[in-house]
Amino acid sequence: MPLLTYKFDRNLNSEKVFQYTPPPEINLSE
Repeated sequence: MPLLTYKFDRNLNSEKVFQYTPPPEINLSE
């Protein structure tokens, strides 16, 4: 089941990227 693992990994990566994206925008807002 590599597809399931891949989808899961992508989901986790997406969440981390999303959390990492807000910081830059906040800095820009300042």
